[in-house]
Formats: sequence, C-alpha cells, structure tokens
Amino acid sequence: MAQPRKSVEDNVGGAAFEPVAGGSVVNAAEAAEAYRQSPARRLQLELEQALAGAPPEPRWSARRSLAFMVVSSCALWGGAIWLIRTL
Repeated sequence: MAQPRKSVEDNVGGAAFEPVAGGSVVNAAEAAEAYRQSPARRLQLELEQALAGAPPEPRWSARRSLAFMVVSSCALWGGAIWLIRTL
C-alpha cells in the first residue's frame, strides 16, 4: 500500500512559510539597503575609491630602502652569529 505524498508544509510543520505574529516582512528594498550599508561593502567602496586615483608617492627612495634592508639584515645576522658564539 502506497502512502500519500506529503507537501512541503507537512514536512516543516507549515510554520516556516507563515509570517510570525507581530513581526515585519522584509521586502526587497530593505534587503538592498542592508547590503549597501554592510561594513564589508563599505570597505570595498572605500578601497575602490582609494585605489582609483594615482598611486601614492613612495615614502623612501629606492636607494634609502636598499640601505635600510642591508643595514637591518646585517645587524640581525650579526646578532644571531654573536648569540650562537656566546652560547
């Protein structure tokens, strides 16, 4: 004997498709407004506006950057070698 087919409302109890008493129904305009004001969307817009202009000038010249990298790496390697020798 075959059992009768159940509807979707029977599977979920019907409550999922009925509005909640005293609740508001979200419409498409409210959903679009929430999307526009989300923090992630705002960050995307700010980044888009910031990157749309000319690239910023570098703070240091290439020569000064290279000198900083050489000095800092030599200091770190020197400190590591000194530490290994003292232990």
